[in-house]
Amino acid sequence: MSTLEASSTRSQQPYGWLRALLGSVGMAEAIVLAIYGLCTARLVIRARTAAPKTMEEITGRFLPYAVMESALILVGYVVIGLAMGVFAWLMLWSLCSTLGRPMTRRLVRWGAPAVVLTVLLLKAVSSAVITPRILENVCRTSFGIWLIGATGDVVRPWMLTTVQAVGLTFMCLLVVAGVARSFRRLQRHVRLTVIALAAVLPILIAGLGLIGVLERLPAEPRNDGRPNILILASDGLRPDHLGAYGYARPTSPNLDRLSRDGIRFENVYVPQARTLPSLTTIMTGTYPHTHGQRYTWPRERHIKLPLPTLCRELKNKGYESYVLSDWAGGDFAKADFGFDVVEVGEEAWNIRTWIEQEACRGHPLLVAFGDNPLGFSLYPGMRGMPVTPTPQSVTQTAVNCLEDAARRRQPFFMVVFYSETHLPYSTSYPYYRMFSQPGYEGPHKLSVNIDSYERVASAGVDAGTFFDPVQATALYDGAVRSFDDQAGEILDSVRELNLWDDTVIMVMSDHGEDLLDAEDRSWGHGRFLFGDDYDSRIPLIISDPQWRGRPRIVSELTSTLDLMPTLLDRVGAAVPPTCEGESLMGLIRGERQERPREVFAESGVLLCGDMQARGAQYLSYPPLVDMLEVTEPDTGQVGIKSEYLDLLVTARQRMIRTPEWKLLYTPLTEHHGAEYQLYDLKADPQCRRDVAAQHPDVLTDLKARLWQWMERDPVRSRQGDHIVRRHAEGTSL
Repeated sequence: MSTLEASSTRSQQPYGWLRALLGSVGMAEAIVLAIYGLCTARLVIRARTAAPKTMEEITGRFLPYAVMESALILVGYVVIGLAMGVFAWLMLWSLCSTLGRPMTRRLVRWGAPAVVLTVLLLKAVSSAVITPRILENVCRTSFGIWLIGATGDVVRPWMLTTVQAVGLTFMCLLVVAGVARSFRRLQRHVRLTVIALAAVLPILIAGLGLIGVLERLPAEPRNDGRPNILILASDGLRPDHLGAYGYARPTSPNLDRLSRDGIRFENVYVPQARTLPSLTTIMTGTYPHTHGQRYTWPRERHIKLPLPTLCRELKNKGYESYVLSDWAGGDFAKADFGFDVVEVGEEAWNIRTWIEQEACRGHPLLVAFGDNPLGFSLYPGMRGMPVTPTPQSVTQTAVNCLEDAARRRQPFFMVVFYSETHLPYSTSYPYYRMFSQPGYEGPHKLSVNIDSYERVASAGVDAGTFFDPVQATALYDGAVRSFDDQAGEILDSVRELNLWDDTVIMVMSDHGEDLLDAEDRSWGHGRFLFGDDYDSRIPLIISDPQWRGRPRIVSELTSTLDLMPTLLDRVGAAVPPTCEGESLMGLIRGERQERPREVFAESGVLLCGDMQARGAQYLSYPPLVDMLEVTEPDTGQVGIKSEYLDLLVTARQRMIRTPEWKLLYTPLTEHHGAEYQLYDLKADPQCRRDVAAQHPDVLTDLKARLWQWMERDPVRSRQGDHIVRRHAEGTSL
């Protein structure tokens, strides 16, 4: 017999099940490890070109951590390869057992890779259609985005569902047939043992199901005067993009129904349109210059607040407090607000987190298979990636906490905070294409995914050129609809758990969002106070059991400073004297307001040199990437360099807004003082025409009131037309 014939004969001989299993696993591992190698190489190349300054920090201080993270991801690939290899072997074994044929070496050599590649292809197509954000992270070229979008245009979800259903049915039948054929070959006592175990399995499943039903039993009403408080919020949510506020697109059917039966506030403003300062204002009832959190990048890793907080005041009334979120809610963990349960995304402004997130987003296979609670527990960075929000995970966590609170019959204060309405407005199917222009094939087909943050944040780049305003707005509206659907699920759970009549529900945001609106062409939030302040205005819908069925619209000016006093007033708790807001309960009850309200606000930190582009006389500072440093080498915490802290506060815009007028203060360079612009909100709501010269008396009055507010800053005072540090020592703002 020739060597070729002998080899052919050996390949047709039966292949031991263990060798077949090892062969299938080996084939699967070779495929997934090849993918790991390609993704890792691309990730290193991209990081060196897109974020050179960050790479310098990594290679200089955090290279061991980067290597460890890469090794951890490699372990994930090995586990995926192991699972797929076992699955391939099971399919091949079932096929051979059903047909009564031996499993051969040739079958394993060609069959196992075929099964693995088929699974990977189906997973890639499913991701391209359902969660394109996963693939977009590594396919950010024009062709890559086109290919992902084209796949989503051709393959519809119902096709995937059909293929999955047919494939799953076929696999189940194949396994059952293979097991049945092998079962008949077993000895009688072994067959009886298997049958007995199989009979116990339905009992166990039924028992687990009964436990689940008991966990969701409706709560008994407490009627003790302490209503539950549930806040549903989404980062960057604009009121004028909700149907309840007159928006034409169907972005918010669930919230609209809630509003029709509750109280809607039309003019609620935040004192600073950045997440950490705004959340701290909500939780303390104080302005940023009082609580001290005036930028998103604090030097401290964990901030101790020297003020009473809403959580702690409610705890004194017997409340348990929860905050649940994905990546945008990571700021809830930065400050010591006093929550009992904190389930939020990872700290974003941390080199270690950046390494973890970049490593994860560069490996779509890991994200595709790890987009679940198990994956999030093994790779926490996946839950904290701006490009991959996890709203379903947040919702499920919230429902679980509601069930737990219902069982214990203890009043709760719960904040559920979502991220999809924050840049890059990255959502899953159908939201990313729900409001998009038919036939759109531009760079924002899937999300407003900016390839190089450092380029955008450099002084020489106009970030507005990265955006297509029409498509960006369509993606944003899809994100709003996604938030609405998640809120609807939570509201349904509140009803099912019999908590509806005991729960005050609030819908709100930390700030609004600029979408390159015509009057100021700004994007993001917290950058300017020009225009109509889209990023400073938020929605506020309150559904209170005491006033449900008596809907009301409150048009008076209000501030997020007022939320803490309002909630404490509602539950009968004393309002701490540190609070600078006032309770809204009088407005909620429909009582007449004694005096006109006014709101104050300041801008946040600019990401790039935009202010200089608007005029050389404006007081400005370097791009953000030049002002950041690793403040805690042991932890990787990133913060603002000390030498820029004073300038960042002095250079801010401020405003006072009344029902009729808006006065905008913009500091200029030392020799120019400041610029004051006055706008008539009745005649010019978009604030395009400065009428200071026509109304000198109004200008004088509002300037005095604005400066009175600015000089309430405990560590700063007026020097000419600038607000500067009162004492040179220290770094407190």
